[in-house]
Amino acid sequence: MRLFVATGMSEEIRQRLADVQRSLRRINARVTWVAPQNFHFTLKFLGETAEENIGGIQRVLDAVAEEFAPISCEIRGVGQFPRVIWAGLHGEVKRLAELAQRVDSELQKLGFSSEAREFKPHLTLGRIKFVGDKEGLTKVIDSHRNEPFGALRVEAIDLFQSTLTPRGSIYTKLFTAHLKGADHGRCQT
Repeated sequence: MRLFVATGMSEEIRQRLADVQRSLRRINARVTWVAPQNFHFTLKFLGETAEENIGGIQRVLDAVAEEFAPISCEIRGVGQFPRVIWAGLHGEVKRLAELAQRVDSELQKLGFSSEAREFKPHLTLGRIKFVGDKEGLTKVIDSHRNEPFGALRVEAIDLFQSTLTPRGSIYTKLFTAHLKGADHGRCQT
């Protein structure tokens, strides 16, 4: 089973981001677009995992969720890495990074490898294969650079299975751990 740990968002935010995708689709570019129902913020990619390990993963997620209070963020702005078009996350990003780090360190105890890269929360809208109109793409991205898409209150962490198909990935939620910890102050970015 191909697994990852993530947090989701409201349907309203999904629709606003899908509208941005529609405006970007008009540009002469080949982009593999993420389906709106698959929008999420990855906290930890687990990769291929034996089914018998799911119980241990669930116990880890429950234990970590006990330590963290809900986290308030905002999805705002569109940007581009060399091959990725993304929406940004603002607000209590440091707390979300702490949550991701805690999930990572606890899952290492079950034999999962440590994250090699620093946690940089972003929501992938599409993966760029080719751009014929770079100026047009930049112009559309710039028009959404500071656009607010909505408040995101992270109240749970989810374990997903990703099934790869010729039509794209299908994500199935296997487990949810609700954040229940005491609020320990706000860290802003």
